[in-house]
Amino acid sequence: MKRIAVAVISLILVAYPSGAQQGFIWDVNYAVRDWSQSLSGGKQFPLDNYLQFAPALAYAIAIPFGGGDYSWQERCCVLGTSFASMMALTHGLKWITGVERPNGKNKYSFPSAHTAMAFMGAELVRREYGPWWGLAAYSSAAVTGFLRIYNNWHWTGDVLAGAGFGILSACIGYWLLPREREVLNISYVPAPYNVPVVSFSVKF
Repeated sequence: MKRIAVAVISLILVAYPSGAQQGFIWDVNYAVRDWSQSLSGGKQFPLDNYLQFAPALAYAIAIPFGGGDYSWQERCCVLGTSFASMMALTHGLKWITGVERPNGKNKYSFPSAHTAMAFMGAELVRREYGPWWGLAAYSSAAVTGFLRIYNNWHWTGDVLAGAGFGILSACIGYWLLPREREVLNISYVPAPYNVPVVSFSVKF
């Protein structure tokens, strides 16, 4: 997982656009933007607004049915921590960096939160359910990233960084799980009528 983190952080650093809008990444940004807009003709295909949730939703739906290396309570913790990390990283940087979107709508372009959401879910699926399910989830995430460029909401660098932050957030979810086990005493309590209930006791 450390190698994945190093590779992801390197990707994010390469994808970060300088304020001068010059250099290699901006050459790529403009070239891909021009190509994608010639392909789309300026038309929108907003499937990315929904597809971004598909990998994480698949991971969440599978939680009660078992499988994988962790209990369903632990997977809930991983999903929650990963999501919180992804939101903090992406939206925090949007405010800090102030990169203008290619369509000029606002200055919250870097990084792509849609792409981060999709790749966070894809990495969770891959880690928990193996490479084949992971391949399907990553394919869905890649389509989300492409559509963010196609719909002219993001630069290529935004999408690459978003993918990196998404994967990094999933790694953070698993890194923090041992600590969460210590802090949260997670237990399975059979309630009346055999309804499962989870009780949490916090250790200070």
